[in-house]
Amino acid sequence: MNIVFEGKTKNNKPLLIRYPTLDDAQIMTNYMNEISKEKTYISWQGEVLTLEEEQKNLEEFIENIHNKKIIFLLAFMDGALIGISNITQMKRVCSHIGEMGISIAKEYRGEGIGNIFITSLLAETKKHISQITMIILYVFALNEPAINLYKKFGFEQHGILHGGVQYKGELIDLLYMHKKLS
Repeated sequence: MNIVFEGKTKNNKPLLIRYPTLDDAQIMTNYMNEISKEKTYISWQGEVLTLEEEQKNLEEFIENIHNKKIIFLLAFMDGALIGISNITQMKRVCSHIGEMGISIAKEYRGEGIGNIFITSLLAETKKHISQITMIILYVFALNEPAINLYKKFGFEQHGILHGGVQYKGELIDLLYMHKKLS
């Protein structure tokens, strides 16, 4: 198990962040299906992932971790998977860019886990995929806590796609943000 962070959240709760193993397929399937059911500010909006699909995804993630194409981290509290984050290197002429994604289970938001995830992702990217010099992400325009977190880390908005995402029956804006790495 490759541990990246072991410590406390801002509310003094124990938190462990590590890379995945093949044994994580079931808990990752359960997590993704729960967060998808919530229909929060992520691209999964009620879809159901099978264990077989997640096993295949996980094998690909682990191969890409070993090939230094992705940073993929899992967050655990009291043994339960409570968050997933990643930075994925883009291909060819955009290989200097990494795309970031973060999700945290509803009952664990507000604990400072997003801060720890971003700090860990940036450090791991610098260490393992040094050719990435810019991180990009997209965020639902309604997700003010996430937007404020990204701004805190120096991400800047560089675009807006009006009506770019269907969310709970409405078209809402999608914001594009980036951060140059030093």
